[in-house]
Amino acid sequence: MSRLVCKNGKAPEFERAGSVGKSPYGYPMDVYKVKCGWSAEQLVYMDLYHPRFIEQEPIPGFKLRD
Repeated sequence: MSRLVCKNGKAPEFERAGSVGKSPYGYPMDVYKVKCGWSAEQLVYMDLYHPRFIEQEPIPGFKLRD
């Protein structure tokens, strides 16, 4: 989440909203509330426990910070 950048070039606000069951890989899936400025809040589902995986693509509507 710390690598996300909003369209305005700033970091989004985010907070963990909880765990929502298992991912397709069988690991716990977490959900985060993500918001850029005045835009509507988005829910982002993440499998943070998937071993050795580093996300290379941003969530639609965002960029990734290097």
